[in-house]
Amino acid sequence: MSGIVSANAGIIGGWTIGTNQLYSGNVTLSSTSGNSYLGIGSSEYGSKGIYIGSQSNEGNRLSLASDTNKLLWDGSALSITSPNFVLSTAGNITATNATLSGSIKAESGWIDTWKITDSSISSTNSSGG
Repeated sequence: MSGIVSANAGIIGGWTIGTNQLYSGNVTLSSTSGNSYLGIGSSEYGSKGIYIGSQSNEGNRLSLASDTNKLLWDGSALSITSPNFVLSTAGNITATNATLSGSIKAESGWIDTWKITDSSISSTNSSGG
């Protein structure tokens, strides 16, 4: 066969042809105006499964999500969420049981009962220093 085949409905090779999309099982390739995407188990950004798409008012987006873990890219910021680690779109990191190596710079904050300022580290615990 050669030439152009045109269809807006039907089945080819186990894939269903729909208006502006092909799908089989939980995999969808959609070219809908304003919401083009490839979805594996997901048809929207941030929901469980894999979503790679472009939404007209949101831009390019990527999400990989399970029940407890998410990696989200909204076109300008990355966020990662899991039970023991969170990286927010603002760059804030929260971790449980983390091991860090190398140089750590802090101008303010707390490490247990130790207060960090731009010029000192002091303990609020009288036995700590």
